Amino acid sequence: MNKGSEPTFVRGEQTSIIDLTFASDDLSTYVRKWKVSDQYTHSDHRAIMYEIATASGPKTYNMRKWNAKSLDREAFEVMMEGEGLNAATYRAVAASGLLLRGAKNLAGLPGKLAPRDRSPLSASPVEGGSLLVG
Repeated sequence: MNKGSEPTFVRGEQTSIIDLTFASDDLSTYVRKWKVSDQYTHSDHRAIMYEIATASGPKTYNMRKWNAKSLDREAFEVMMEGEGLNAATYRAVAASGLLLRGAKNLAGLPGKLAPRDRSPLSASPVEGGSLLVG
């Protein structure tokens, strides 16, 4: 990757190009603005600076969708209302993503894809006598 005759090592009058930058063929096509820096490094070795170019444009993601036609609306509403959950338990459930998992189980996925988690929605007692939906 080194280009030019700029020394990478300087000690008094002695200079040398002993610090090298290596990259694979694939990565080397993305290296930009390679240079030996003039910034002080507290060393006899000068810093080698460069940038790695990245793909331009926003990244897009294919998001999974739910099949709203198969949604059990009553079960979904009960789950989202948090019936039987005290405030602390509801926050813990929401933070752990169990409500989202339950919504996914109730909705199913479109097409012929089988959902990864089709376990039935269940309620179990938790600390304080409240119900945990998951």
